[in-house]
Amino acid sequence: MKKEKGKWFVYLFLGICFMFTSNAAFAQEVIKIGALYPLSGAMALLGTHASNGTELATAIINERGGIQGKKIVLVKADVPTAEAARSETERLISVEKLKLLLGTYSSSLSYVATGVAGKHNIPYFEVDAISDPITQRGFKYVFRNSPTGSEFGNTAINFVKEIICPKLGMKPNDMRVALMFEDTLFGTTVGETEHKRLKEYGFKVVAADSYSSKVTDLSSLVMKFKSANPDIVVACSYLNDAIMFRKQMIELKLNVKALVGSGGGHGIIDFAKALGKDSDGVFSSDFPMIKDPAVLDPKLDPPLKMVHDRYKAKYGELPDLHAMGAFTSTMVLYKYILPKAVSLDPNEFRKAALAVDVPKGSTHMGWGVKYAGDGHPMMGTNLNAFNVMMQWQDGMNYCVWPKQYAEREIINLPFPSSK
Repeated sequence: MKKEKGKWFVYLFLGICFMFTSNAAFAQEVIKIGALYPLSGAMALLGTHASNGTELATAIINERGGIQGKKIVLVKADVPTAEAARSETERLISVEKLKLLLGTYSSSLSYVATGVAGKHNIPYFEVDAISDPITQRGFKYVFRNSPTGSEFGNTAINFVKEIICPKLGMKPNDMRVALMFEDTLFGTTVGETEHKRLKEYGFKVVAADSYSSKVTDLSSLVMKFKSANPDIVVACSYLNDAIMFRKQMIELKLNVKALVGSGGGHGIIDFAKALGKDSDGVFSSDFPMIKDPAVLDPKLDPPLKMVHDRYKAKYGELPDLHAMGAFTSTMVLYKYILPKAVSLDPNEFRKAALAVDVPKGSTHMGWGVKYAGDGHPMMGTNLNAFNVMMQWQDGMNYCVWPKQYAEREIINLPFPSSK
């Protein structure tokens, strides 16, 4: 009898130990999220900036105890090519068994990664890739927090019509426009939107050319444009080609009244670093790089200055547009979606995402958050995200339109002659 009682005490003791062990394991449970960015290859610079933004947001949330007491662990994947995006997304889902993915910076990479995740019914949260087709395929669990490529293009051409034309004393049907765009998903989405909007407004499109994003010489395109004699050039480029075109248009004396970029290379600090004073006056339709916290919600947490200071302390420089875009979007995921999701079940995640409704000015980029739901042609896109027009002045990029966010008056319109 004593032996039987002894056994029961042992079983009871082991059971209690198991309970405490289980509770401790639960308390230490983490939320694993796959983070896909191009950290090597041709897009490594901006991919790394975006990854840094996500890293900083994760560090700040973890310092505050994580989400519902669970720390966030990023499982990183380097996706320099479309094939890498496909294989790494499959690996994170099938091998790592992750239930939530985010990324990606590049539209071409995001299109592939979100396609794989969508077929597996795994939620994918795109932080800053803009191309419209990412959210045009009906995937229920793909959400995109940034503005779309069509928003980039339409903002640029609206600015030309509403601001540049009057300042130059011209009407749309008097203005000759040369359009150029690189040939990846990013460039073609934006460029085709701009071409359509230019025609709608009656501009004279004297050239509309796509080119390889891997181009090493744009002199032939510059000379073609010079022969077409445009008043302005509208461009959608990555970094190297944006710098190359600006240098070669000066060297070959392509004189225009304005150069209007559409995100990508025209909006990041490396553009100004490479060109110096020759960047002054170049416009870009882009994410709103807010510097004045007065235009944002005064309760914004963490404060904008703290984010800038933390980023500079960790990475040695102030965040660019892509870093702040990724930071902003990742914080939206951590502050507004995951705390409301009962679990990482796809339907629970979707329900929590579609319930978010915050006004413009509530995030670090000034965006609001409201995702398009069932029946919308771009289901999962943030309808409260928006673009502004930026202009390079003395090595810094300032918002010049719309008036609500404008930091400086427009300069160099028309451009000083290249002669």
